[in-house]
Amino acid sequence: MERISFNGFENKYLTFKCAENISTGKAVNLDDDGKAINGVEGDGIFGFSAGMREGTITVQIKGYIETKFSGDMICGVQSLVYDSSGGVRLSESGENGSLVKVVKFDDDTKIAGFIFN
Repeated sequence: MERISFNGFENKYLTFKCAENISTGKAVNLDDDGKAINGVEGDGIFGFSAGMREGTITVQIKGYIETKFSGDMICGVQSLVYDSSGGVRLSESGENGSLVKVVKFDDDTKIAGFIFN
């Protein structure tokens, strides 16, 4: 039994109009009109979808999140960007990533847990 948990730490949610279908737990961004859209490869993190209902979407914009990652991951303060599958990856040189605190990851499941502001 694992006793370490970060669930619920400073979680904050907002509800937006939704420009397209977005799966729960996927990375989201906003379009120029302020509607939620799927995150775009290489962009900094805005938030993650928590649920959709009747043209609106609840987006987690702060706190602890677990999501899929691609490539390598490292614990500590890292710069992350969206990847092409709706998850995240470490940012590369020249990309404007979001600084987060990666507190755990699993290379087998490709799930990372991190705190973002």
